[in-house]
Amino acid sequence: MMSKFEDEEEQELGKLAIRLENAAVLPMVLKSTLKLNIIDTIFASSGSSEGAFPSYIEIASRLPAKNHDALILPDRMLQLLAGYDILKCSVRTRENGVVERLYGARPICKFLVKNEDGGEIQVCNPRGG
Repeated sequence: MMSKFEDEEEQELGKLAIRLENAAVLPMVLKSTLKLNIIDTIFASSGSSEGAFPSYIEIASRLPAKNHDALILPDRMLQLLAGYDILKCSVRTRENGVVERLYGARPICKFLVKNEDGGEIQVCNPRGG
């Protein structure tokens, strides 16, 4: 039988294991969205006109996916990035009552998009070096 201290310690270890497991999620999702040019798509749309945020359906329709059941995955990925303030997220209700999320680029995205030469990521050194 565990003492109260051992039980609390066991619970804390379980919480730590969950935090460590989840620590890998953001880098993996960010890398995936970069490889799929999702950040580029959102960045280009956000800069094109005032408030022109694409919905996840519009974003997903540009992906090379053949599995139409996978359309929910980009939305979950984008929700995660919005939760970390990498993207903006707003909600719109369409005329038919369907609620959809719209995504826009936050200022950090300018460091994540491909440059004009097709380079992977624009990296800048804020110290000028």
